[in-house]
Amino acid sequence: MNRLCYISRNYRFISDAGYKARMDYEDIISKMGGISIGLHRSFHFSMVRTFLLNLLGVIKCSLLLKKGDIFFLQYPTKKYFTFLCRVSHLKRAHNVVFIHDLGSFRRKRVTIEHEIKKLNHSDYIIAANDSMREWLKERGLSTPMNELGIHDFLTQIEPKDKVAEARIGENKSSEKGHRAELTIAYAGVIAPRKNSFLFQLCNNELPYNLAVYGDRNGYLSQINNPKVLNKGYIGSDDFIKSVSADFGLVWDGDSLDECSGNFGEYLKYNSPHKVSFYICAQLPIIIWSKAALASYIEKENIGILVDSLKDIPQKISALSPDMLTQMKKNVLRMREQITSGKHMEKALSEAINYFENLCG
Repeated sequence: MNRLCYISRNYRFISDAGYKARMDYEDIISKMGGISIGLHRSFHFSMVRTFLLNLLGVIKCSLLLKKGDIFFLQYPTKKYFTFLCRVSHLKRAHNVVFIHDLGSFRRKRVTIEHEIKKLNHSDYIIAANDSMREWLKERGLSTPMNELGIHDFLTQIEPKDKVAEARIGENKSSEKGHRAELTIAYAGVIAPRKNSFLFQLCNNELPYNLAVYGDRNGYLSQINNPKVLNKGYIGSDDFIKSVSADFGLVWDGDSLDECSGNFGEYLKYNSPHKVSFYICAQLPIIIWSKAALASYIEKENIGILVDSLKDIPQKISALSPDMLTQMKKNVLRMREQITSGKHMEKALSEAINYFENLCG
């Protein structure tokens, strides 16, 4: 087998979800026998130090890359992506690129044409999901591709056992003699440009409790709704250990009826890291029916799809206790795969087999 390589970097924000995903994939590749040929992973907040360390890592990687290597890159790689692809070709190595995010779609930092041109420097691409893969093909990406499907999420933290908490439809009572209420968790960075739908939702009468995690800047502090439980910010490990909810909500944008705006529309093509985060906490998913991961969640029976947030009560009331218990068992099965890195292992093994068959 050819040598499997990757390049690590300096990470300025340890708790950032995007950095968590990148570090997880480095660890998964290392577990598969891959080696880092850049600098060791580091954690420094300084932008100057980050620039210098990442530059030195790229230089070291360029010197150590060898003929026949399979070189794993995570995209976007800011300044050095095209350069590293060209170096791998010069050294007669093969590069495999995993796409976390498309700059031309949500943030509009580059044009679609420019991004496709840049990605065509790769030898093989692992798209986030099948919808992203088709979007790239339709816009002219000619590189061989497969897809990850759903993010892996490495953790040793054990959550509460929620399989036994299938309360929907049961006459299960709390200690005070009242029926336990449904609670839906929403976790992520709370910002008006990303999830302003929350402000509309919180100002309505809710037939369930909404536990919101991630409000570091106090955007929700003015909302006076007894059904909205503003949990502020807690770390991912604490969330996984302690969250008490029935479902995790995946929704972005400024509307209750659809995921709209750049962040909302992007759900049609990206794989939100929070889906895997919820699964690690043993929470079934509530997600927009047009999201890229909707068909995956439906197929694996690990959540429910809604056209509008207004549909949530009806959709959940249609679940029997047995249906919900089975859904939570499926989430537990999926959790075992995600926390052991099975999805990236499978996608990367397919890429390696492609190059081995290509070289005879």
